[in-house]
Amino acid sequence: MKSLLMLLGATLAIALGSTDVRAQATEATEKTEKTFVDAVKARAMPLRIASSGLSGAGAGFLLERAAASQFVLIGEDHGFADTPRFAQGLQASLGDRRLDHLVLEIGYYAARRVEASLCERKDGLAQLNQAFPFFSPFVNFKEDGALAASFAACDPAAPSLWGIDQEFLLSSQLHLDRLQQLTTNEPQRKQLAVFRREADEAWNAMVAKHDPGSIALVNWTAEDFSRLRGIFNADRDPEAVALIDAMAASSEIYRSQNTGAYASNRARSVMMKSLFMRNYQAARAKQERPRALFKLGAYHAARGLTPTQQFDIGNLASELAESNGERSFHVLVLMNGGEVNRHFPFSADSTDERAAYDAKEELKTLGIEALLAVAPSDDAVVIDLASLRADGPRMPPGNPINRLIYNYDAVVLVAKGHAASSY
Repeated sequence: MKSLLMLLGATLAIALGSTDVRAQATEATEKTEKTFVDAVKARAMPLRIASSGLSGAGAGFLLERAAASQFVLIGEDHGFADTPRFAQGLQASLGDRRLDHLVLEIGYYAARRVEASLCERKDGLAQLNQAFPFFSPFVNFKEDGALAASFAACDPAAPSLWGIDQEFLLSSQLHLDRLQQLTTNEPQRKQLAVFRREADEAWNAMVAKHDPGSIALVNWTAEDFSRLRGIFNADRDPEAVALIDAMAASSEIYRSQNTGAYASNRARSVMMKSLFMRNYQAARAKQERPRALFKLGAYHAARGLTPTQQFDIGNLASELAESNGERSFHVLVLMNGGEVNRHFPFSADSTDERAAYDAKEELKTLGIEALLAVAPSDDAVVIDLASLRADGPRMPPGNPINRLIYNYDAVVLVAKGHAASSY
């Protein structure tokens, strides 16, 4: 009995000791987190956002760094009106240091159509969206359209809008329309009409079934694209063949997401970097060091290795600027709630055009929800992340915020996000 009591006593002591250790660890973690949050609060500056310009103490901080940079990269969660308004306001406030080009997460050929539409007539982009609904993400929103319009220089030899992504899932009709424009040959036009009917039928099936997998671009095979390519002559019709090649490459990226996500992400990242350099090198014919504003998804706009394990376009921009003796400035824009536009033509209904945005849950997926502790009650704040790098406090080991400090130079935290407006 005595031995049993001694064993029970020892077990209890170990249990109590373990509880005490866990309590101490929790207390230490909370203290570390508080120290970091306090440091972030000390670096938060008020900001007022308008498409006509930025104001507040945070505006000066942003403008000084943007003016000194070859590339300014804005990372976002898509579907908000606030981010393109911020980008447009930043550009407007830069005055004679405004950036020359706008780099968008849209297709190379889609960007050409967007800029052409903006230069043809004042409501050109609205008309293009009505003719080809959802032909491209983001520029189907009015606020993003206004941002694009603010850059359009209408020089066909030197485009201001740089599309660097795959051609969008829902872009087939837009591109088939362009192929029709590129030929007056009646047999060619009749062959193209067959593909257009297939694309229209697939669109209708997608809408009826609420199934993006029904769309033509992901169902056309290599043989289908070969038939489409065969309508044209590579020597006589280089633009048409290049456009079809872009459609085929985009189709493969979409399809491979279901079979090999890493390979798909890798192919997309390589495409983005290649198309960016294509635009950049073309612009160098007129400018030794073209300057550009990027508006991309948060993963793409960051320095370093992304969560999809890519050294993506944001990292290329950083390295290219440094190799030129210049710098890049990376800004992450976050919302502390509000509404977001998540609507697609395959949505069940239109309620997701203004869906409630749960910032805590959304940022938890990235592991950076602690930043919400400095969210303002109205307007926005700017947080200087770069100043934390040398000797600033950190979150507990393993917290993704510790990487974010190096991925981005600043965070703009908006009190309440507003859903983007569809055309």
